Amino acid sequence: SVLIPRFETEEVAAMAIKKIGLGKCRVLDIGTGSGCISLAIKKYCPNAEVWAMDKSTQALLVAQENAQKLNLNLNFIQEDFLVQADWANLPHNLDLIVSNPPYVADVEWDKMDISTLKYEPHMALFAGKDPLLFYKKIAEFGKMGLSLSGKIIAEINEFQSIQTRMIFESMDYHGVEIIKDMNGKDRILYCWR
Repeated sequence: SVLIPRFETEEVAAMAIKKIGLGKCRVLDIGTGSGCISLAIKKYCPNAEVWAMDKSTQALLVAQENAQKLNLNLNFIQEDFLVQADWANLPHNLDLIVSNPPYVADVEWDKMDISTLKYEPHMALFAGKDPLLFYKKIAEFGKMGLSLSGKIIAEINEFQSIQTRMIFESMDYHGVEIIKDMNGKDRILYCWR
């Protein structure tokens, strides 16, 4: 029903936790899957108000079950983020948008591990013909959904890092940075409004 969390996703969560600290803030996790990022943020940043959003009913059931097991209180939203008309249903005045969206291009199918293709949801992996689609939409939503000092942290495709950075730079985000993961791969985007 969900992706198996990887080390680079843990690094995204750790970076978000470090940026948030113990202050009050509003966080939206786009494409929450198992809830691993949202739940880590809520555990280590208890004053954060966290919304975990996903299109998949099954993914949200897993995230809710994980939240119950960890005794953490999140707000869950079922929406298709790519449907712009539904953005009105999402929280606004956010301090942080965090996401590990689908970013594998359809043409990269043959490069994927067999077990990943067999046991993990394709909807959470493949972005269709445009592997940058979610980043374009996140950048667009951020201009209306983030507070004036709001930040974005997103896991990215290492092979599309330059193109991903350019999306946010072209929309006048500040401090756009591509951060390498523990394996030296371009895997995390950070910027602020």
